[in-house]
Amino acid sequence: MLKQICFYYPNEGMKYVSIKDLYNDLFKGKKTESEALKEKENFLAMLTHDLKTPIRAQIRALELLLNNYFGPLNSKQREIIEEILASNQYMQNLAENILLDHKLENGKLVIKKAKNDIKLTIENTIKSLKFILLEKNQKTNVQFKDIEDTICNYDDIEIKRVLTNLIINASEYGFNNSKINILVEKEANNFKITISNKGIEITNEDINSLFNKYSTNSKNYRKAGAGLGLYICKIIIAAHGGTIEVEKQNDGITSFIFTLNSIF
Repeated sequence: MLKQICFYYPNEGMKYVSIKDLYNDLFKGKKTESEALKEKENFLAMLTHDLKTPIRAQIRALELLLNNYFGPLNSKQREIIEEILASNQYMQNLAENILLDHKLENGKLVIKKAKNDIKLTIENTIKSLKFILLEKNQKTNVQFKDIEDTICNYDDIEIKRVLTNLIINASEYGFNNSKINILVEKEANNFKITISNKGIEITNEDINSLFNKYSTNSKNYRKAGAGLGLYICKIIIAAHGGTIEVEKQNDGITSFIFTLNSIF
């Protein structure tokens, strides 16, 4: 976790300043609590936006290394680079979630629906998460049940974000060497997408608050999380006119189910 930022001072040279101290100094003397909260949210969004560029650059460099662009790698080197890439991709998703939350708070989320292939969207999302899943040796199993036409009306970027958050969530709380199942069905005019896996069981109490903002059980299970992923999924799916819910079974399988309207 980022705890310090390095600044250059003309008379003092390079100095490290803690995020906490910088954060507190920026918002001293604000007139109201709401004003201070707004300033903090803007600061967080600005900081996250500035972090996106170096994260993206690191991901690209690591991908080049894995593709042997600078020469062949031995197995140990490849393993280490894959782990670093997975961590960077996780940070990238977290940064994007924080920025999207800032857009939601300011009413700037715009859904651009168009004809898209849900099969291709799922395939591209899984491909982008390859090294995150590899970290726990997890695999995906995608099934289209009695569906020939996979064209649907949705915002490809935002539905990829939903799929990314749900698959990362399944990976985080799923067991090592487990399988993440993705089932796509057609019900009347809706596509129904179910993402399920076996992992840490969710309590009934947790289920009731899973889609709330900043709701996270990561501390209970020693996981990293900001509690924004599922909340953002709910907002995006609602903006598409769909629904999202969670179901748990007695055998430890948890399923997240969302719908998309296929009518243009």
